Formats: sequence, C-alpha cells, structure tokens
Amino acid sequence: MRVSYDHRAIKIDGKRTLILSGAIHYPRSTPGMWSELFKRSRDAGLNTVETYVFWNHHERERRLYDFSGRLDVRRFVATAARHGLYVILRIGPYICSETNFGGFPAWLRDLPGIRMRTFNEPFMREMERWVRFFTGYMRGLYAPEGGPIILAQIENEYELIGKKYGRDGKKYARWAIDTALSLDLGIPWIMCVGSAAGAIETINGFYAHPHLDKHFRKHPDQPALWTENWPGWYDTWGAAHRVRMTENVAWATARFFAAGGTGVNYYMWHGGTNFGRTTMYLQTTSYDFDAPLDEWGLATTKSKHLARLHKVLAEHADVLVQSERAKPKRLGRSQYAYRYARGKRSLVFLCNDASEAAAELTWDGKTYRIPPVSVTVLAGGRPVMNTAQIRRSSVIKRRMRDAHKPDRTLIVASLGGAAARRAGDRRVQHHRLEETA
Repeated sequence: MRVSYDHRAIKIDGKRTLILSGAIHYPRSTPGMWSELFKRSRDAGLNTVETYVFWNHHERERRLYDFSGRLDVRRFVATAARHGLYVILRIGPYICSETNFGGFPAWLRDLPGIRMRTFNEPFMREMERWVRFFTGYMRGLYAPEGGPIILAQIENEYELIGKKYGRDGKKYARWAIDTALSLDLGIPWIMCVGSAAGAIETINGFYAHPHLDKHFRKHPDQPALWTENWPGWYDTWGAAHRVRMTENVAWATARFFAAGGTGVNYYMWHGGTNFGRTTMYLQTTSYDFDAPLDEWGLATTKSKHLARLHKVLAEHADVLVQSERAKPKRLGRSQYAYRYARGKRSLVFLCNDASEAAAELTWDGKTYRIPPVSVTVLAGGRPVMNTAQIRRSSVIKRRMRDAHKPDRTLIVASLGGAAARRAGDRRVQHHRLEETA
C-alpha cells in the first residue's frame, strides 16, 4: 500500500482518501477492550485510529524495554488492521498527553548536560536511539509492508516551545524531521503545530476552520489535517467533570470540512483510564475526556450524533477530495455557503457561525432555517443533516446505582439539544446529574 499526499488529501495507492480518525491510547485501555473499541469506532464511521507512543512506559529503566500487556503496541495495531482501520502513530517522543514527564522516561533528566527538546547532543542521542529502536520494532506494520500504519509523527506541538530556544530550536526541529526521514518508513511524516520542510504541518484545537487560510498560504502543497479535534477536556483533582456540547463538536467538525479540511482526528475518541501512577500532576485517574466512547468504551450521544455526520462525509468523500477547496459564499454577516461538486453529485454546507440566533438562508431558490452555531449539509440539493439537531434515537443515558442506597440511581445525561442552546454557546459544559427514586 503506497501512501503519499497532495494539496488536497492523503493519497492511498494514488487515490485521495478522506481521513476520519479517533485517538485511542493503548496504555489507557486493555487488550481485552481493543477489539470492541475498534468495532464501535467502525460502527461510528471512522476509518482510522490514532495513538501516541509512550516512551516513558516502554523504557522505565534505560535499555530495558517493555511491550507486554497494555503496552503491546504491535498487537494494538494488528487488531486495528483486522477491523479495517488505518493507524496513525504519533511517536514524539515528547507527546504531552497528560502523562508523566510528557512521555519522557524519568531517567532521561539525570543524564549529564542534557537539555530537553533542543539542539542538545545528549538529548538528541537518546531520542534518536529510541526512535530508531521503536520504528525498527514496528517493522512489518507500515503501509508499504502491507500493514495499516499510514502516517507517523515526530515531536509534538513544537511551535509552543521552539521560540524559547531560538536558533537551537530551529536547528533541532530540522534535525528531528531529517532523522525521521532517514528512517525510510515509506509513509509521510506529520508534525503538529509547528514544523519544517519534509513533514506535513497539522492543526490542534477546539476549532480548526479559522486556521485554514493561514495553513494553505503557508503550505500550498499540503492537505489540511486536524490531528486534535478536542471533543471535551481532561479532568483535574478538585474540579468538576469537564465536557463539551455534542452539537458544538459536530459543528466544528462539519465547519472544518466545509472550509477545505480532508482529515480529522478526535483527541480523544476513547480517553480511557490512567492506570497506576502514570498521569501528570493534578490529572485524575479517569481520562474520560468527555470522548465519544466513554471511559468504559461505551457509545455515547456524542458518538451516535457524530456517526451521522461521518456517514454523510464518507458517502460523499469523492466529491470532497476530488474537488478543489470551495470558496465561501457569504450569505449574511456570519453565514456562509460552501459547495463541492463532482459530475452530477454535490455537497453543500450552509454555515451559521453566529451564536445569538437562527438564520434564514436561501440556496438554489429554497430557504432553510439554520440554528445558531450549526451547519446544515445538503446532498444533491436535499438536507441530510443539521449539526445542532440530535435525533432522539441518538440520545444515550447512563444509569448508575448507588451500592449503599440500592433504591436510588443517578442518571448521567449529556447536556444537549434545546437545553444546551439555552445554556449558550460555551465551549465546556458540566454534566447534569438527575437523582431519581
């Protein structure tokens, strides 16, 4: 399987491919869960799974490697392949990921003369040794070898720290990409939020569409890939569980594809659990992240609603990726239309970015009422979805019984639909807990 890219999309065996991906971290789940997690991901319309690589777990002691149990990354990747999923490996080895020391093993900090993530010989020596060892360990699973791994990432969000190091930071970023390319894996490399020539620069954030004009100006030869679409946020001790409205996630995702994106990865799709003492400071054991698949790997309202959007996108993937990036047509102060067409097939995104009120938008002689902060998708001139409208059949509630008071249950319900709109367009919301007798 040959993997390449052009200015519109990732290409697999020469064919432009729409990437619908979700992050599932192998150490935050268990081998017994993996098959079901991948099955539910496929059922929700994903075609790819993404994971960081956790150097701090695999090499707790220098030169002693552990790939057993939850750390069996080869088994994880092979299981994904059996479920028909591509894999993106974000090797780092700095990964952040709310894990201890950002993914570095603790012994690294004790090496004489070391400075992390800059042009420093002791650090680069250990980083290169690990990356070469790990990528060699994964041989046989890269796409050109018949495996599912289609993309790999070196470093992570380097723009956030690179300026601190000045010229040495630029030299290090250049060295990191040159080192990655020298591994000759036969697949493209990515580098999120900051990059250098030789790797695709990708986007992280709650919203990606505001960054696309800058991305294409800076990288006219690269597709727009959103490596971290945050469907919620991580929890810290002493704070309420943090969640994000389902409708807002769907709007942000549809808005990204409308504006020219061709690859998304939800971070997290399944957050899972921080087993043992593996989290960063203040991070809770739960890494639920208000993800579409919850901490136990079960489907949620969010995964069901996003599945509808994924279905529409997948059914019209050729229309999107074979067309040039659509130019927005302004229909109001904060309202836009984007049209993609191939032959007799078309996909139109009617976008209302205003947070205050619904908008009446006319397209091809028909008028549509578009709720605030939402996208209505038209396929062949027919409305097939609005991101703000969650079907009743997509709503999932969890009931948890109190072991000490068996006559009482707690219903955990996502804040969605009209209730969410009444609460306003806020990025993060709290769950409601309803006590019932």
